[in-house]
Amino acid sequence: SQEGKPLKVTACIKEYLNTVSDFNWSDLSIIKLRTLRKIDNALRYGSVQYQMYFLPSISQALPEHAFMRLLTNKACLNSEPHIYESSVEGANAFKPWKKVIGGHATFIDIDITSKQLDKIFVRLLLLYEKKEPRANHLAFMNDTLNAVYVIANPYLWLLCSWLYSLLKNGGTFKRRLKVTTTVDYVKSLSKPFITLFSTCDIGLLSGEDWANKLNEAAELFTSAQRKKYVYYFAQFLIDTNLVRDLCLSDIDVIGSSSEVDANLISPTHIDEVLNYLIQHVEDDPIYQYAYFLLCFCFFSGLRRNETAKLTWADFSFAVNAPSKDEFDYVQLSVRPNQYRTLKTTAARRELPLDALWPKSAINKLRKRYQIHQNTGASKKALLFDNAKQVNQAYELITDLIRHYTQDYTLRVHHLRHSFANWTWCRLNPNLIKKGRTQLTIFKHEIFDNDYLQQLQTRLRYRANTRKKMFILSHLMGHKEVHSTLNSYLHLKDILFYLELTSRFTLTKYFASECVGRATLLEQEQGLSLAERIHYYAKGSEETL
Repeated sequence: SQEGKPLKVTACIKEYLNTVSDFNWSDLSIIKLRTLRKIDNALRYGSVQYQMYFLPSISQALPEHAFMRLLTNKACLNSEPHIYESSVEGANAFKPWKKVIGGHATFIDIDITSKQLDKIFVRLLLLYEKKEPRANHLAFMNDTLNAVYVIANPYLWLLCSWLYSLLKNGGTFKRRLKVTTTVDYVKSLSKPFITLFSTCDIGLLSGEDWANKLNEAAELFTSAQRKKYVYYFAQFLIDTNLVRDLCLSDIDVIGSSSEVDANLISPTHIDEVLNYLIQHVEDDPIYQYAYFLLCFCFFSGLRRNETAKLTWADFSFAVNAPSKDEFDYVQLSVRPNQYRTLKTTAARRELPLDALWPKSAINKLRKRYQIHQNTGASKKALLFDNAKQVNQAYELITDLIRHYTQDYTLRVHHLRHSFANWTWCRLNPNLIKKGRTQLTIFKHEIFDNDYLQQLQTRLRYRANTRKKMFILSHLMGHKEVHSTLNSYLHLKDILFYLELTSRFTLTKYFASECVGRATLLEQEQGLSLAERIHYYAKGSEETL
């Protein structure tokens, strides 16, 4: 203090800096200090890392349960699947869906579906005009869903299911909607929906296909306000598990966008799934499909439909197989073919699979390629030529990743999110070096030095380049770097912690301030950060 008066914070900082430095800091202000901090962080960590670590609107962080699962690298129960009680009236209203899509094989005229739906609207509104109780409306819709002509028409059945749900459970924001409002929702959506979906086999559509077609349906609305009905319908499909791999963040409707569905799976848990599939590969072709589909999605970051429609012509293999423990050469060209287009022109990309996949998985892919070559079949043939088994394999993958992680919110699309994050770590080996001393998630072969060197060799980038985010964006098939940074990278908290550990030490006082009275145990092999915290009181641990 000066003359017995307390100093302000700025004055204290100035006095300290003037004491420890030869530079004159007398004109320093808080605003200048913030600017200096920004410059220091940008220079120290890099411009991309600065945005990721310090700008709150950049890079969606993980939800708490996923964050804890990655810290411990152990299963963490989240969102147990809800089992409906059969005694509850109307609880099994959506149960016939598999029967509906399973029995559908013929084209149904759009006009027929529209007329059938109009008749249902008229009868429902008649009950409303007679002031019948809500139970009668629900009973009528429940009978309608079980009617033979509705079950025979999957497009009509889906629209009627949504109508029933709106009557029974309300909408996205209101728990109870007027009958006229529910009819308006479904009637407004019906024409765009039937127009776009009636020409395809609805039972074979992936979650990505659904998102693309629903976005196309939104473009057919003339009212911007009513476009939101597409989003409400998509939420219904997800909540009722009618479309398992649909993501709300993929629905491009202005004014109804949601946060990115951030979630990841560690390579360790993927290994457990792959080992299970290998053990059962002789039981059914679906297990082999699931093995390779999982590899393409997790280790290559391919979209679901990109993987399902790969042909052997998309691959370039080295003429000779590698010797033991050596890396192979396998290049994948993701490009349009006769079976599917790509989401955007930026989705065309070249992927060095030998640097991205584990050697054991590459070896299995080469063997399958050799078997295909020996049969003399066309190079333009699909890797996965049975669309029904592809969908079954994706369902199996979803069930397995949920089982081994105990996270029942995981979807196939999260494999692509996982690829983005683990590849970003691999492009920055210094993070892995720091992470391996503290976190077990980095104890996997794809993070070994020889794999990191192979990736750098194949992609031809320098260790100190700032082009790594552009490289990752290309591998993801994104047009804009911000798409990758904002929507796919979720490890900001963990990575920033690893960056800071070389500069700061976690003190006993700081740990106690964050989690209560606790001490941090010494680092041991295989002990995660979360497991190193020792609480004085048992209640503190249970509360957290």
